[in-house]
Amino acid sequence: MPPTPTPPYNLEQSYAAQPGCLTGCAVAILWVHRLAWRHRAALKPFGLALGVLAVTVTVRTAYGYRLAWQPFTLLGGLSVGAAAGLWFFGDQVRLDRRVERAYAAAVAVACGVWAEAACYRGPLYPPLLLALLLGTVAGGLPWWWHRRVRRKRTDPIKAATADWDDIAPKLGLEGVELVEQEVSRDGQRWRIRFLLPRWMTVTEFRRKVKDGALDVAFDLRQRACRTEEIPARARLVDVHITPGDPRVKPLELPPLPRVVSVLDPLLVAADPDGKPAALHRMHERHGLLGASTGGGKSSFIHGVMRVWGRAVDGLVWGIDMGGGSTLGAWRSRLGRFTTDATTGLDILTAAVAVMERRLATLGDGEDDTVRVSPELPALKVIIDEYDEMVAQEPEAASKVDTIVRRGRKAAVTVLLTSLRPTKEALGSKAIRQQLSVRVLLPVNEAQDADLILGSGRRAREGWNPLLLDEPGKMLVLSPEHQRPRPRKGYWISKKGALALAGEYAAAYPLPRLEQAASPPGSPPPGPPDSPPGSPILRPTDSPPAAHWASPTSRPPRSLVGNPAGSPPAGPPTSPLPGPGGNGHDGPVGDNPMSALLDALTAAGESGARAEELAARINRSRTWTYERLQELERAGRVVRIRPTGRWRLASTEEGG
Repeated sequence: MPPTPTPPYNLEQSYAAQPGCLTGCAVAILWVHRLAWRHRAALKPFGLALGVLAVTVTVRTAYGYRLAWQPFTLLGGLSVGAAAGLWFFGDQVRLDRRVERAYAAAVAVACGVWAEAACYRGPLYPPLLLALLLGTVAGGLPWWWHRRVRRKRTDPIKAATADWDDIAPKLGLEGVELVEQEVSRDGQRWRIRFLLPRWMTVTEFRRKVKDGALDVAFDLRQRACRTEEIPARARLVDVHITPGDPRVKPLELPPLPRVVSVLDPLLVAADPDGKPAALHRMHERHGLLGASTGGGKSSFIHGVMRVWGRAVDGLVWGIDMGGGSTLGAWRSRLGRFTTDATTGLDILTAAVAVMERRLATLGDGEDDTVRVSPELPALKVIIDEYDEMVAQEPEAASKVDTIVRRGRKAAVTVLLTSLRPTKEALGSKAIRQQLSVRVLLPVNEAQDADLILGSGRRAREGWNPLLLDEPGKMLVLSPEHQRPRPRKGYWISKKGALALAGEYAAAYPLPRLEQAASPPGSPPPGPPDSPPGSPILRPTDSPPAAHWASPTSRPPRSLVGNPAGSPPAGPPTSPLPGPGGNGHDGPVGDNPMSALLDALTAAGESGARAEELAARINRSRTWTYERLQELERAGRVVRIRPTGRWRLASTEEGG
């Protein structure tokens, strides 16, 4: 005969065996204890009030009810210290938002004020006890309201997970078992692990989640559930739930360290749970950014320049084919900048020269890649509206192709942006294959996702451009980000970008690229007025940044220094020989067109760049470009490709 199982121990029945009123008192105490434990979170304001009262009584009793400065100093110091700790380190105790930390610090200060008054008049003084009670109720209202909102969001999830066995068949998920669930400390992020039956694949389960079945079952907002595969076992799948989207409001920019380096992760967006998402090793990786008009491309570039524009070991050159609407805000933080395709080709030629010089130095050393440092900064060339540049200067595609194939070891990389990066827009299919970091912002047509993420990527579950339902949301594909997670970029307006650029220009000088471009054993660069010794140091659209970007050499009436594209305060450089080569030593003449023709004659068959000609005749680059193009249409001058120099046309050529 099997033994009779022992019934569970019942504390109430044990008290019932006691005689008299002991039974009723014990049961009452037990029920009060259970009720208080069940609602312990709601009773925390009263627990805090009792704690403050107990501390005040203890301190006043310890000093014998006599007035002294020690108890007031002790109580005031405790309250101020607690308020400061909650404000600065509140995120360590689940106070993630600023308003929550402010509320906790205000409560700490209020407790300190009441304790000081109670220490002076007496903690059991009836008016003070009444003030403590009213203050507890008033201060507890935000606490109770916050718990009510959070409970309203999370209670449906708890109810659905508790009745999952009954809910799953109604959702078409028969046989799916709930094996594990995890909740964050603030209750705003859930992770539920499901075990799929043998006849269901992850793709089928994800399709159910994509259709909103779990959102309806958990009574959540749309797309609050996100699936993630478990590589270790095909039948396991995690569902991440974010009841309230932390990215609905503008995201707070993550703080930058005191010393910014291009080797640090680049924080430009936030994950669905609000945590920063980083792009790694961007100093040696090429990137492609694709978006339709109004998709948030400019804000993404501002986020990149917010970090790279302050880096001590990185320099950025910019080519903005949109007229400077995006990169123009960062003129003071760009070593070279232009909005013209012809000058942009010169910038790419100079970048290729930098790469070649650096690769040549690697052959004599022990390293196979350049070690980035303030003396040898990484060079990033950002080309906004790259397809427009290729349309105007097809030769730019060959320069970019050279950089993306060989620039990684030399720390010379590019970041291309395009509205629709087709093969014709990029100039070559090989260019797209070398762009290891892809960022997809909202696009008008779903087929454009294949052009950015790669052929067939859009067809895979999860890489759905329709999830990017507002400007700034993005899908990132990189060696570290192989799973589709819709992220939201940090918003930086052009006004904010201008403010950051001005702040950086006043405090952080640009790295000197000419030191990085000179191989060991070569003579140091000469003074600003001497002709450059290599095509790397020859100015293209602006002179070398180190000659004018320093805050100590800014001209009057300038807060952030000369922008890239304007001449320096001193005489400009020019490699043209003869008198007047620097634009100031010889007369220019009354007729600027005659002076331009004389400068072309002095340049000879080798020709001269438009910037050099502008410096010699003491005219702006824009004016010089326009006159040269008019002369070219008239057949009087010829542009030498691929160097970009200009010379007089010969008799056979129509000159």
